[in-house]
Amino acid sequence: MKKYLLIIVMLTFAFSCTTLEEEPKGLLTPSTYYKTQTDLDAGVSAIYRPYMEFFLNAQGSIPTLAGDDVTTRLGSNKGDYREFDQFQYTAGNGWLQEHGWNHLFRTIFYANAVISNYTNAPEGLEREQAVAQAFFLRGWAYFQLVRTFGPVPLVTTDVASGEEPRSPESDVYDQVIKDLDFATENLPDIWPGEPGRPTVWAAKFMLAKVYLTTAGWPLKNTANYAKAAGLAKDVIDNSGHDLMPVFRDLWLVANDNNVESVLAVQADNGGDWGLSNRMPLSIGAPDDSPGNGWDDYFAEIAFFNEFPEGPRKDDTFRTSFAGGSLAWEETIQGNPYYSKLTGYSLPQNWQNSLNPYVLRFADVLLMYAEAQNKADGNPNGDAYDALNKVRRRAAGVTDNSVDLTGLNSDEFHKAVIAEAGWEFAGEWHRWYNLVRNEMVAEATGKRITDDRELPLIGASAGSPESAFQKFYYAPIPLNEMLLRPDWDQNPCCN
Repeated sequence: MKKYLLIIVMLTFAFSCTTLEEEPKGLLTPSTYYKTQTDLDAGVSAIYRPYMEFFLNAQGSIPTLAGDDVTTRLGSNKGDYREFDQFQYTAGNGWLQEHGWNHLFRTIFYANAVISNYTNAPEGLEREQAVAQAFFLRGWAYFQLVRTFGPVPLVTTDVASGEEPRSPESDVYDQVIKDLDFATENLPDIWPGEPGRPTVWAAKFMLAKVYLTTAGWPLKNTANYAKAAGLAKDVIDNSGHDLMPVFRDLWLVANDNNVESVLAVQADNGGDWGLSNRMPLSIGAPDDSPGNGWDDYFAEIAFFNEFPEGPRKDDTFRTSFAGGSLAWEETIQGNPYYSKLTGYSLPQNWQNSLNPYVLRFADVLLMYAEAQNKADGNPNGDAYDALNKVRRRAAGVTDNSVDLTGLNSDEFHKAVIAEAGWEFAGEWHRWYNLVRNEMVAEATGKRITDDRELPLIGASAGSPESAFQKFYYAPIPLNEMLLRPDWDQNPCCN
């Protein structure tokens, strides 16, 4: 992996010099490098590095701290998290650039080198499946960028002028859809022995998520609800994936790449430290003494209090410490900890080999339920089945005792969004669901405003949704703005 990464870095620097008039006959460039399938595979492998690093430590989650499921520490070195938790964003947020913007554009540039030159390799199925991974990863990166920053520069070749404008969201989403369409047409059903690579089902899953997002804010292309529903139903019916029977089992290293995992980053705690899963360091005390300074984020109290009782709640949060003698309310932090991403080991290691989920089957069930209801104006039986399947596992039952029935369209929609919040608590989903549904004010209005939580600064609990819309997008990083004074900063920070 390191060898492949070095090759791509060399190619990137080499290609940036091709505007020189001198003929670089002996220079290694993307156009001269990709001659064989082995060359192409090496280039594709390098794309995975920044994508994996995005998911393997908590800093990639920084924009989602504005959601109501997570909060952070009052002090320590958590200022970059606090900015989003308190709606006081700044363009100088270093972790936002390093672990968000930079990782995502690095993924794009590495993918561009492959996509622009793959036809130099011999034709065949293997070639198309290789480049389909590059299309998928570029589509994923631009999807993450446009959801986080709004208009961003579109660079789809292996030459960047440095003068690209910020493209409108609609143009960026169009490119994401094109990339994922190519992936759905060329990726295989399965990669035997290589579970970290996207399959056709991962591509259809991701494309459904894109269509669902574009049906909401800001584009509000409601015709895309039907497209999202169709793709999600295809994954549900034909992918062979399903829910794990027991929620807790999702978070055991022994169950990596389980039937619910449609796509997961393959963490390696025994090899390169940079590819180990560092989330245990960030979301819970690495020993049995909470508040020791490493912890990055916790559960917001109001969200925890509203969370339905049952096995899923028990296995999502850690609420007692010091052998059970210390309740979460008595800890230095004074918040429940997240436990599901830590592998449930006590005392916890700083890192582990638990594979972070990129796409898991519970999400496609809830996406289908939401999209079908929105597309048709009422939930059908399949939508109820999808929602209730998640609810049954959460409650640890197999009968219909927790099933929802008889809801109108608005009630059903709110039930699905709430269920997704609980099912994916702390997994970087909640904020984006709130934004596309314009529900930030509703969620933030429930936040505890006394000294048990960080105070809101840039907005107030109880304010209308319009007061929060300026915070829907994170700021373009300051370094980028200094290089491009022609760009307008996002409303949060202009």
